[in-house]
Amino acid sequence: MDQTQELREVVVFFSYDNPTRPRRLAEVMLAELKLPHLALGVDALTGGCELRLYYHKETLAQVQAYLHQRKIIHDISYL
Repeated sequence: MDQTQELREVVVFFSYDNPTRPRRLAEVMLAELKLPHLALGVDALTGGCELRLYYHKETLAQVQAYLHQRKIIHDISYL
């Protein structure tokens, strides 16, 4: 893996439309998957929660599987 890929970030947005509070969903996922993260915060405009992670192919696959398996409404952006 080259260094430029290591420095890229991914933002996982947990929607307010989920039945559980978005920040709680993010905290539980971080704990269960034991993921290091850059930042975690609530979006004041939407009420959703943003979680920043360093981009890594395996980590992203783990996160996507976790979210889909639990039917968590989310969006993923690449920076």
